[in-house]
Amino acid sequence: MSKEEFMKIQTCVLKVNIHCDGCKQKVKKILHKIEGVFTTKIDAEQGKVTVSGNVDPSVLIKKLLKSEPTQLGQSVQSHANRPRRQRWWKQ
Repeated sequence: MSKEEFMKIQTCVLKVNIHCDGCKQKVKKILHKIEGVFTTKIDAEQGKVTVSGNVDPSVLIKKLLKSEPTQLGQSVQSHANRPRRQRWWKQ
């Protein structure tokens, strides 16, 4: 890592609703696939995800919003009560 890259590293804290270990693992997997993410720390009890790296926070938000079990700043229904997603080809 060059000195310029080191200077660009930032820490971003996102509010995320995580209600099970499966969701926690999925969030971690999604975030680590993003280029520039170095570390993640997920605190499910406080609803926070701390991400360090050389990455635009809007990219993190966009990727997490695409994931079904985790939504930023919104409550999440339990897996059992959540309605099935409608597929566009079955409408």
